[in-house]
Amino acid sequence: MDLAIALCASADTEDTLLFNEFVRRHRKDLEAFCMVKCEAFKLDKQIGSQICNEALERFRIYKSFNKEKATVDNANTAILLYLGKIATNLFLTYNKKEKKFRNNVLLKTYFDDIFEQVAAHKSVEDLAWKRDVTVKICKKLNQNEQKVILTDIEHKKHTRYLPDEVTELLATELEVKKDTIRKIRERALKKINTIINEINQQ
Repeated sequence: MDLAIALCASADTEDTLLFNEFVRRHRKDLEAFCMVKCEAFKLDKQIGSQICNEALERFRIYKSFNKEKATVDNANTAILLYLGKIATNLFLTYNKKEKKFRNNVLLKTYFDDIFEQVAAHKSVEDLAWKRDVTVKICKKLNQNEQKVILTDIEHKKHTRYLPDEVTELLATELEVKKDTIRKIRERALKKINTIINEINQQ
C-alpha cells in the first residue's frame, strides 16, 4: 500500500518509475478481474485489456486513493478493490455508450454511406456506379488496409472492435502486432471517410 500512497503523493513529472512498479504489481490481478467483467458483459477480451490499462492510468492521473477509506486490512486487496471500482465504472460507461450507439445507428457497412444518395434506385447504372466507387476506394488503400477493412466488414458492421481471435489471426497473417491492426484500421477508415465526403459533395 505504501507504493500506492507514494504514487498518489508524487508529482506528475516524477511518478514514472513508481507507476511502472505499481503496474507490475497489480496489472495481473486487475486484468483477471476485467476478464471476468468481459464475460459478464459479453465483451471481447481486447476491450477488457484496454479498460484495465485505462483504470491503471486513471489511478495514476487522479491520485485519489485513500488508505483510510479502505474496507479491508490486506493492502493488495484494498488496492485491487479500488482499481476494480474504477474498472467497473469504465465497463458501465462503455456498455451504456455501446447500447446507445446500437439503438441510434442503422447498422451498415462503411461503403453503404456512399450510396445513400441512390438508395431508392437500383438500376443497372446505379449498381455499376457503386461498383466503380468501391473499386476506387479499394485502390486508395494499401494491401494491409484492404485486408483489415474487408475482414472488418465480414465480421461486423460499425462496431468498435473486431473479435479478439480475429484480430490475432489478422496480426499473424500480416506479420504485425495486434495493436497495429487497430492503427491500420483507423488509418484506412480516415481514407475511406475522406473519399466518401468528396463523393457526397459532388
